[in-house]
Amino acid sequence: MAPSLLARLLHLAAFCHLCSLLAAWRRNSTETSVLTQRSNGSKKP
Repeated sequence: MAPSLLARLLHLAAFCHLCSLLAAWRRNSTETSVLTQRSNGSKKP
């Protein structure tokens, strides 16, 4: 019973890790696009 419990914990940890990575990637991508738009807008004469 211990191996199945360990496997469940590993799957849960991997799932949480992937979710946090996805959230961070989406947050960074939106911030980068906003900063890029701002910098492009400020460079216009």
